[in-house]
Amino acid sequence: MEYEQVDGVWAFTSWGEIYPLYDLRVHVLNDDGLCWYSPSLGEGGGWVHHSADGRECYERGERRPH
Repeated sequence: MEYEQVDGVWAFTSWGEIYPLYDLRVHVLNDDGLCWYSPSLGEGGGWVHHSADGRECYERGERRPH
């Protein structure tokens, strides 16, 4: 699989799928969006996977590190 790391925490595939690296479970990367964490279709048409570890809440400032 070809991917490029965005910031060491997120990555995207050559076909436009964005997913979290080093999550609690491995994400299923395919073109139909059938991953265990129900990715949403992004603005560019690729699947955007959500993390199981909740890192989005920290990135948006909704949660703070302990």
